[in-house]
Amino acid sequence: MPLDPTGWTVHRLGSVSSTMTPARDAARTGEADRTVFVAREQIGGHGRHGRSWSSPPGNLYFTAVLCPDLPARRAGECSLLMSVVLADALAALIPGAELRLKWPNDVLLSGGKVAGLLPEAVIDAGALKALLLGIGVNVGHKPDLPDRATSRLADYVAEDLNLDDLLTRILRTLDRWCDVWLDDDGFSRVRDAWLALGPAIGSPVSVKLGDNRIDGAFQGLGDDGALRILEPDGTQRRILAGEVLG
Repeated sequence: MPLDPTGWTVHRLGSVSSTMTPARDAARTGEADRTVFVAREQIGGHGRHGRSWSSPPGNLYFTAVLCPDLPARRAGECSLLMSVVLADALAALIPGAELRLKWPNDVLLSGGKVAGLLPEAVIDAGALKALLLGIGVNVGHKPDLPDRATSRLADYVAEDLNLDDLLTRILRTLDRWCDVWLDDDGFSRVRDAWLALGPAIGSPVSVKLGDNRIDGAFQGLGDDGALRILEPDGTQRRILAGEVLG
């Protein structure tokens, strides 16, 4: 049923392996633009690089499907777009809180990951058919991870958060930022918004690329959202896919 007044078609699920699965099936039919699949819990939820991600009831888990009229080469821009959307939506709930962005698609609250994105592009005959935006927001729970800090909204919001209200807020914010993104030179505005919440220029950054690690100083983002790093020997690196450590 539509989630009034956003106009999105919302499918509410109980316990599922992942919201990406029904979203992927819907995208392949060509009838999924502005459709969202939201689950009470995910028993097979995962993040980047196939890592499992704890998805108990009490958090917000959904996959939003967009079918923008864009060339396939621009699909990767959705990582920065959705990071900005999530930070914008959450900032209104917790004014004054320390919200930052970590490349390419994590939202940090007081230094701990509070939300993240797993994007997937559906390509057909070389054309972009759909973007699947798998979202997880730590509302009532946060996973304990050995290699990174995590946060939850419940520690920063006085009243109980209604998950439907939070979903509505995020979808409205996504619509607003999509209008920006799809405008002429719109991605540059998305990139600027990301940079305003990203690390300071010149701050140290470490990136894992396969079995290798690159250390250097953050130099901003390329026109396509690529991470730019200056290594200690003066080498300029441009990274399209990798994992920022820490």
